[in-house]
Amino acid sequence: MALKLSKKFNCRTIINAPEFLAKGDPYYSLIIDGEKIYLADDSGTMWGDGEGNEVSIIREIELKKYNFDEYGEKI
Repeated sequence: MALKLSKKFNCRTIINAPEFLAKGDPYYSLIIDGEKIYLADDSGTMWGDGEGNEVSIIREIELKKYNFDEYGEKI
């Protein structure tokens, strides 16, 4: 959904990273920017430790993308 929103509104979106990428770190997120997806660390932001720093991009990643029908079933 975040990928579709990023494309439709031509904006970046940020969501919690899935556990297999976060490996227990609650501050790992995914930043979606159009077709690109980045693993990021938001521990230094006001949502993390309250310091108000920017989100740090760790690296670009590729996730398997699935297509869904109108009922939310994977095609």
